Amino acid sequence: MRGAIWNQGEASSSAKDYAVFNDALLTEWRKNFSNPELAFLYVQIPHQYPWFRETQLKIWQTTPRTAMVVVNDTSTSTEGTHSKYKEIAGRRLALAARATIYGEKIEYSGPVYDSVKFEGGNAIISFTHVGGGLAAKVPVAKDALTPMLTWVAT
Repeated sequence: MRGAIWNQGEASSSAKDYAVFNDALLTEWRKNFSNPELAFLYVQIPHQYPWFRETQLKIWQTTPRTAMVVVNDTSTSTEGTHSKYKEIAGRRLALAARATIYGEKIEYSGPVYDSVKFEGGNAIISFTHVGGGLAAKVPVAKDALTPMLTWVAT
């Protein structure tokens, strides 16, 4: 087994708890499967508090062989954490697997904030994972018939 996909609901009382529990889960899986390189791909829980989503982002950014896919654009706030557009999450996870597990040089994430620089009255914001550039697109939840990913630049 080269990797695992994790898509869960959330019942942790704090972001700190979630980070500790997530680290324990991944450590145990890597130990129990006798694979310290086991990839761990997970879905960011939609419509969660910003501090919680930031915790999930930091796990991806600081834990080797992990990837996080974002699905906030695939559900409405009334659906909560369970989007009905599972195929889109699956496609995004497949892209993450191709890059993380199989080493393909492809863009597998939407844009991720990197830094900000202030020059005069301007703020210049830099992102990683921009592929061919940034573009605004219709959110998936408003256009359920969109067959392709909405945020992966080509």
